[in-house]
Amino acid sequence: MSTYPPNTSNSYLRGFTLIELLVLLSVFGILFALGVSIFARSRQTQALLAAQAQLSTDIERARSFSRRYSYNYRVTLTISTRSYVIEPITGTPPAAVTVVAGYPKITATLPSNIQVISTVPSAATALVFIYTGPYGRLNASNYSMRIGYGNGANDLKTDVDLVGVTGQVIRRGIFQ
Repeated sequence: MSTYPPNTSNSYLRGFTLIELLVLLSVFGILFALGVSIFARSRQTQALLAAQAQLSTDIERARSFSRRYSYNYRVTLTISTRSYVIEPITGTPPAAVTVVAGYPKITATLPSNIQVISTVPSAATALVFIYTGPYGRLNASNYSMRIGYGNGANDLKTDVDLVGVTGQVIRRGIFQ
């Protein structure tokens, strides 16, 4: 037979103290704050990797177009607007250059949160290089483009390098 009110002397009816609940809430708060910061950094990394993939793939396409159509393909990366144009041309600078119509042309812009930090060789406004047809050779031996997420010193950065006469595109890892 049970009695009412229940016997409170039994240990199984004991709950958590206020201190225990506060400790639990503070641990959850710390874990939540860590998770948010890790998630934000992960989003930055993914955005930077996507921009790097976009830029390097389009540069590889310029070389492929140069080989396929036997035309010179000029790549112009404008630093201030974060945009680039890949277009077929006749002639090789500094001689007169004419843009050829009727062949593939790519115009693209990097996402708004991605900045062009530096280029090698150093370019004030735009970096220009040419894949010459029919073999898709680069007009100079090495180029490098550093792009980053944001402008701060602790922001993420990565490099896209063009190496050798063939202009092979190399993607570097993420760093600060």
